[in-house]
Amino acid sequence: MKLLRKDPVAALERERERLRAAEARALELERVRKGKLLEAEGFDEIWALDRAIAEQRAAAAAHAERIELLREQVRRQEHDRRLRERAEFIAAKAKQIAARDAVAADLEAALQRVAELYEQFTDARTAILGGWRSDLLPAPGSFELRGEFVHAKIVKAFDVRNRGDAVVSNVGRRTAGLAAQVAEGGAAFVNRLRTAPLPINDEDDEAAA
Repeated sequence: MKLLRKDPVAALERERERLRAAEARALELERVRKGKLLEAEGFDEIWALDRAIAEQRAAAAAHAERIELLREQVRRQEHDRRLRERAEFIAAKAKQIAARDAVAADLEAALQRVAELYEQFTDARTAILGGWRSDLLPAPGSFELRGEFVHAKIVKAFDVRNRGDAVVSNVGRRTAGLAAQVAEGGAAFVNRLRTAPLPINDEDDEAAA
């Protein structure tokens, strides 16, 4: 029985074969018995066949009972296997969830950093235009320093309505050239300052007069 418990699936198939063999043997013996009833004058052979038939029927019944027990054992074994696989599957998913949680923390920190950098970017424009020396340069205007396009690029990069391609994976592509465009505007602003005429100072005019 230890062998049966060790591999109930294989044992079940063997028992089914033995059941079929016992039933076939019983049928064959019954056919022989009918023939002997017509041939033999005594009953010794008939009784011997009856005992053999009964043994085969008993063996068939035992095989059938063992088959039911093995089927139950196979069902329990399959149930236990599925429980183990289920636990392993859940553990694997929990591990993936933990990795996702870690990525979410990194993502939150990165987005917070984006917010901080954008705030620094907008503050930089204010600093550039603040404390202007009107005695050295005329009022500059700030067209080249406008940063609305930076905000627009960021918003568009993460806009889930942009379904033409993968949204997040193309954030880098959608924001590509942002720094170059900012640098180009800054260079144009500085160049305009360099070519601007020195403002006329009324006090200098009076001193010259």
